[in-house]
Amino acid sequence: MEEVGEVTASHQQLSQEKPRVEPNFIEAEKKNKLLRSVAGSGMEELANLKSRWDRFEVMMESHQLMVKDQVTLECKLLSSLDHFQLSML
Repeated sequence: MEEVGEVTASHQQLSQEKPRVEPNFIEAEKKNKLLRSVAGSGMEELANLKSRWDRFEVMMESHQLMVKDQVTLECKLLSSLDHFQLSML
């Protein structure tokens, strides 16, 4: 359960920082698009960054579902353990 708390704290911190970072990323994409239209080429590294950003967003969205499933599984396991221990008495 301690690990879930640590991961959740990290998730909350990243969730708070994301709105601060995302506008910078969007602005970089706009400037790269302008650079490509004017100069004929842009920064290829930005495409890699876009891919990594998209993966990051998916991971952030799925995090809560995974934690919820883990907590539910742990509760069920503890309940089964309690029932087992009571049946042994």
